[in-house]
Amino acid sequence: MTNLCKAKLPLRGFLPIASNQTSRLVAREAVPPQHFHPLTIALAVAATATSLCVAAYSGWERGDTYVERATYTALAVVIASGVHLLPAMSQQRPLVVRIALSLLCVAGLAVTLGGQAEFFALAQQHAGARRADTVPAVASLSHLKISSSRSLAAIAADQASARKALAVINDQSCHVRCKDLRTRRAVLAATLDELDTEANEAKRREVADDRQAVLADHAMRLRDEMRDDPVVTRLAALTGLAGDRVGLLLSLVCAGVLDGIGVVAWYLVFAVHRTGDRDSVMSVESDDLAVVARVVHGPEAESKNRALPPIADRLLDTRLTQLTRAVADGQVKMTVAGIRNYLGCAQGTAIKLRRELLAQCTSQLSTDGEV
Repeated sequence: MTNLCKAKLPLRGFLPIASNQTSRLVAREAVPPQHFHPLTIALAVAATATSLCVAAYSGWERGDTYVERATYTALAVVIASGVHLLPAMSQQRPLVVRIALSLLCVAGLAVTLGGQAEFFALAQQHAGARRADTVPAVASLSHLKISSSRSLAAIAADQASARKALAVINDQSCHVRCKDLRTRRAVLAATLDELDTEANEAKRREVADDRQAVLADHAMRLRDEMRDDPVVTRLAALTGLAGDRVGLLLSLVCAGVLDGIGVVAWYLVFAVHRTGDRDSVMSVESDDLAVVARVVHGPEAESKNRALPPIADRLLDTRLTQLTRAVADGQVKMTVAGIRNYLGCAQGTAIKLRRELLAQCTSQLSTDGEV
């Protein structure tokens, strides 16, 4: 029994209608090459460079000696580079390899986000310290000349003693020592005046000390407010969460967005490169193939053979011719999986090619039976 799919003879009823140069043009037109925009690779490079700088700085701050700092820096740079590039480089890899690389990238992303969040926290601390330094310092009262450093209680006790002594002198009658009594009365009166002056100065000093304490407390509260990020403070008040938690969440979000942009940008760049390589391989392989078409009998043969079919049909005919020769030579099994592995096409294309191949086999068998 003659079977076209098993015979190693060329197809009957088919003839080449195009040269190698024409088939190369058809293959190139069938799958147009894709070119990445310069902004895509620029964005990928910028995101990765920024992420590497942040990771390097955070690694440098973790160590103490130069060896420790250099080791931490290299570790952070390697992990961040792998997180950005491994997902793009794992395209078209087996499923097991992609799963392993995905788990590795998730772990690396956690490490990278931790280091970058530490960088953002340190940067916020430095910015807060600089803002706190802009608060003016409270003026010191050391330049004031205070004659007494005694408390009001001690001064009040001396005043009470002087008044008692003055009261005793005033109760004495002036018969013999009137001059001494007048002298003692004058001394006690002067002592009371001095004590009153000292008490007034002590009161002014206490008022000034209280005012300085209030100003110092206000400046301290203002410095504390300036150290905190205003956005974090308002979000913490809005959400009811602690300021440290809100700051950590914002740092993780910033780091995640930065790394996500880098990963997606490199994925697009590598995907475009692979598409271009596939197109070039297809154009090279089509040099050895000729576009075939069924011979049309009758007066319409010349016009139909001159008109080229659509681009998609020409590409399908090229693949069908290549697949027919491979099946005839025993290189490919006529199954969907075998066709996909041989041509590297989608499942729908493989099913369509298998259906066309079976139709050709049936037509060939019927033609042989008539002959």
